[in-house]
Amino acid sequence: MSDERPGVAAQVYFGGCAGVIGFVLAYTLPIYARLPRTFYDPVAHRWQWSAGLGPIPMGYVGQIIWGIGGGAVFAAVAALVVSRMRRAPSDRAWGLWAAWALTAMGIVLSYFTWNNWP
Repeated sequence: MSDERPGVAAQVYFGGCAGVIGFVLAYTLPIYARLPRTFYDPVAHRWQWSAGLGPIPMGYVGQIIWGIGGGAVFAAVAALVVSRMRRAPSDRAWGLWAAWALTAMGIVLSYFTWNNWP
């Protein structure tokens, strides 16, 4: 750990890790909390905003939009926090953020894999 201020690399790294965490959490949130999202119905050729419409309308587009929004917010907040720090993050912090990002991805992938299991 050094006494100098964090550089652009730290902002990008921690913002990227927070963006991954925010994406996977916000991607899962509409399904888990039954929040409304965008659906596309290929049979009727129309877009709808709902919490759930059944098996035919596709809701993954709405999930991706939620994920992008969550990832952008988390990344911006983390980059802002890192830019305001008085000294550079420790080596342990770099590894911890990577571990949390990978853990979040693993949990969400496991959740969707389990729900798709026959």
